[in-house]
Amino acid sequence: RVAPGGYVFYFAHNDYAQWLAETGIIGMLLAGGAAAWLACRAWRSPRKDTPNDSLMRAAAYGAVAGIASHSLFDWNLHIPANAFLACVALGLALREESADRLPATVRPAATPKGFTGTVIFAIGCFGALIVLGREAVSEATQRQLRTALVAAQMAVMDASRPPPIQLLEAASATGERMMRWDSANAQLNVLIGQAHAQLAVLAQDPASRDSHAEMATRCFRAAKRSNAMVRGIPEPLVISKPAASSR
Repeated sequence: RVAPGGYVFYFAHNDYAQWLAETGIIGMLLAGGAAAWLACRAWRSPRKDTPNDSLMRAAAYGAVAGIASHSLFDWNLHIPANAFLACVALGLALREESADRLPATVRPAATPKGFTGTVIFAIGCFGALIVLGREAVSEATQRQLRTALVAAQMAVMDASRPPPIQLLEAASATGERMMRWDSANAQLNVLIGQAHAQLAVLAQDPASRDSHAEMATRCFRAAKRSNAMVRGIPEPLVISKPAASSR
């Protein structure tokens, strides 16, 4: 709607550009602060590190640097497995020296320096994994909706196929449950709306038809509010009925 050529952009091939687009300047400042803190931690390794500890820490920071470099050219951290590995590498890099390896006379009696920051960073990583897990479940829900919609289109093209009403109802119900956790996902809203639009065509009861059509309209409006460039919304919301009536 706002870009020429009919192109649709889902994810920038740059995690930092994507982060800027989604969180704005404030989000980039927070990310920059976290990166600066990590750089300081990497530069000032603990003095009590043994050679083996230093090599282990250097390897962990090398892994973090590799992930950060890769993110310049790909949506690396959008993939849950990559984000999980990044958290593991950060955990290895930020680990504190084990008190059990020190002599009893020099064991720290108070909270180790940097412990609070490490805990806050670990909580942030855990929260990011929760969000990425939600996105993974949302992707699976969208695949279920697409499968039902493809089955509906095949039934329209081939009159010998029964209309997949139960498949559409199950997919739309799953989508509505997912929408409570991912309400701002424009593509999810579009797919749910398409499923209800198909159910409105196949419904025999006028009340059920109106209910499905109303739900489809609500989903399409929610999708437009989330993303002005979203595709897949019928304009106007009218689906041809000859094939349905022939059955």
